[in-house]
Amino acid sequence: GLLLPRAPRRFSVRHRDGATRLATLSYLAADPGQRAAAYGLALPAPFSAERIGLVYALARLLEAFQAALPAVGHGDLSTKNVLWSLERGPEVFVLDCDSCERYDADATPLDAEHRRRAMTPNWDDPAIPPGANPTLFSDRYSLALIFLRVAGAAHFPLQARQRRGELLDVELGLPQTARKARSLAAGAPIWDICARSLSAAAPADRPPAAEWIGALEQILDDLGATRSARAVRAAQGGGTPA
Repeated sequence: GLLLPRAPRRFSVRHRDGATRLATLSYLAADPGQRAAAYGLALPAPFSAERIGLVYALARLLEAFQAALPAVGHGDLSTKNVLWSLERGPEVFVLDCDSCERYDADATPLDAEHRRRAMTPNWDDPAIPPGANPTLFSDRYSLALIFLRVAGAAHFPLQARQRRGELLDVELGLPQTARKARSLAAGAPIWDICARSLSAAAPADRPPAAEWIGALEQILDDLGATRSARAVRAAQGGGTPA
């Protein structure tokens, strides 16, 4: 058997009716006003330092997965499988790790080939044929989706358009508070990283999580939130800026 740790209490939210629920990233992938009306929750604004900090925390976690020997792929990253907390600074807690796979240096799976791995609908990698398992590069696609949907507080559907071969133009309206960040301006590195991570034609060329880390740190710095980046590193055991 396998004993899984219970998510700490700080990774939960309390609804208006008093019910306590796991704080999945799904709460952040929609307009905060809608969530406030539905559940009575006060959530951070789109492209706030809190939201960028949560994506930064996840990118650092995935970088540790991808840099391991052998590398580890989660395979089913979605807003339903990642919890968040701002109690001690931006923190994430990943669920459903039973889909994890180990990979050698050539990104070849090391585990039993017959083991079927699930992917959450609307989060599946469009580069994966129907019935096939996610790859080491599928987490890189999911990280880009999480950035768009969590930082931008938007659903942002993509997969159906990608499977039809349509070209994607990633455009998100930035609130006034985020427009001062040059690292979020048109042509900034974060948008190139995002576009390459979403590629269905060349999944092996998707940038690793390590590329996201420096770009996200720059955004936090531009937003005057270097303290959030330090809090993430401290919660994850230390480390220096990228």
